[in-house]
Amino acid sequence: MIAATMMSVLFVGLGSHLRGGLTVWHRATTMSDTLQYQRVAWDRLDRDLANALVFDTRTGAYGDTSGQLPLPSFGEAQLRFFTVSSSGARQPDSVRFVTYACDEHAGTTGLWRTSQPLGAARARSPEPAPELVLPDCAALAFQYAYLPSPPTEQQPQRQTPEELIWKSTWPDDADQPLRLPRLVEVSIRAAGHEVRRLCAIPTGVFGQTEPPR
Repeated sequence: MIAATMMSVLFVGLGSHLRGGLTVWHRATTMSDTLQYQRVAWDRLDRDLANALVFDTRTGAYGDTSGQLPLPSFGEAQLRFFTVSSSGARQPDSVRFVTYACDEHAGTTGLWRTSQPLGAARARSPEPAPELVLPDCAALAFQYAYLPSPPTEQQPQRQTPEELIWKSTWPDDADQPLRLPRLVEVSIRAAGHEVRRLCAIPTGVFGQTEPPR
């Protein structure tokens, strides 16, 4: 009787330790996969933004009809822009029109990326199937760097001249399709965690705030 009781206690203890070890292993594996997905997503987005460019300097080249280029858009929760993409060591670089958005496709929520060749984008071909770059993306937000307003007669000096102003909007109307933001702050909330990162576009410019009237 005593031996049976001792064996029962021993098995219960071993079972508890085994369940605890399996739980820790599962959490560690899940966190490792999540961090790996996040690293790949950040590298892809950072590379695309670093190679972003204004493909055509003519404002009339952009529009909604076939033969015209799609208008780039830097929004609060979505990106659409031209970038130089490398296809490999033996293939020349190509210009592609890419989009980023946190959305749901085929029942899967995540950060999705589309990449379209320049000719297909100009011909208004159907967009390709999106590529999932980060699962479980719950929210995606962008902010863009603006310079403080220049001094005026009413305000000859600024309080903090070197401080940037961040806004969630960037001019994307038909009259200003040729301006890329210089700095983009990206915020992604996935798997219950929010991560922020600052991405730079070497060919971009800082936004200009309107002086006070």
